[in-house]
Amino acid sequence: MAEKTRKSIPASRIFLYGIIVKNPILVQVVGLCPAVAASSSLRVAALLASVQLMIFVVCEILASTILKIVPRRIRVAVYMAVGAGITFASMYYLEKQSYGQDLLVSAGIYLPLMAANASVALRCEKFAVKKGLWNSICDAFATGLGAAIVLIISGLIRELLGAGTISGNVIFSDPPVPAMQMPFGGFIILGFLAAFLKWCISIFLPAYNHEMAFKIKRTKRRRAPEREPVKETKAAAVNNEKPQTPPAEKKEEGFKISEEALRSDNKRPERKEKRTKPKPAPTPKKNEKEERKEEHKREGFGFVKNMSYDDLFDDTPFEFSLPDVELGDMSADDALKKIINEEFSQDTINKLNITGSDKEGDKQ
Repeated sequence: MAEKTRKSIPASRIFLYGIIVKNPILVQVVGLCPAVAASSSLRVAALLASVQLMIFVVCEILASTILKIVPRRIRVAVYMAVGAGITFASMYYLEKQSYGQDLLVSAGIYLPLMAANASVALRCEKFAVKKGLWNSICDAFATGLGAAIVLIISGLIRELLGAGTISGNVIFSDPPVPAMQMPFGGFIILGFLAAFLKWCISIFLPAYNHEMAFKIKRTKRRRAPEREPVKETKAAAVNNEKPQTPPAEKKEEGFKISEEALRSDNKRPERKEKRTKPKPAPTPKKNEKEERKEEHKREGFGFVKNMSYDDLFDDTPFEFSLPDVELGDMSADDALKKIINEEFSQDTINKLNITGSDKEGDKQ
């Protein structure tokens, strides 16, 4: 610890970083409340800047000399107590002055809030506790001046554009942008000032351009310690029982399985095709003539009774001939019609020797 405090930093480098490169408001974005809400006029901005500068100097001197041995939690409380003492002392002084009442009314609640300024605690813990007295005094003035310059420029522009005055002196009878008196006007002015500072550093101090970037460190996740496998107890070994794993391990196993499932190619397992019996081949359909021919062969000549005369002579595959019998003047065709229509008696039909042969020559 002693070696770190002996190391000294040049004052020029401390002022360069405190005012320009590491400006507490424009670069580190700390202590925006007075710069945005309260610094709506030049007088209020100068009051807040002077009080903040005094708090910086006193707190950093105490941090570099006395508070190095004190724990951190107690040191932060001491910074707040010192800031409260300085702010209330300045408020008491302003109450005694004739012009102080207007300033206190304009500053409002933001002047007492300077006691709990975050930029003071940041610089004391980050720099003053680790460095010597001279470097801490230089850093207090550099950081205080850097914040004071931003507050004064912001208050000057907002008062000029929003109220048309500078420190109470009328410049414009009709203010050009009255909305600059509102808090969002402070954000707009600070945004333009931060962009202007970034441009100046990139042009005139390019070697410090990388110092203005926000450095956000990623926090490493703590992995849970791996648990040893549960050993078999004597009772389980005697009873030949498997030891039960605790529920936490079961959850971990399930989580590992889910990870492996996600890492896979997300291919679904192929479904097994069901074995189906082969369908019999369809039998070819027969023509109507072939079906009638088979029916003729099965039933013989008796099929004639179930057929019409036109079907018999036009569609049947058989050729019929009647023997020469005494039928009078009746022709063979008329005789067949009567046979089909059952006009002859069974005895007459039996006497008739009717034979038929198909076109292929088979007799029936």
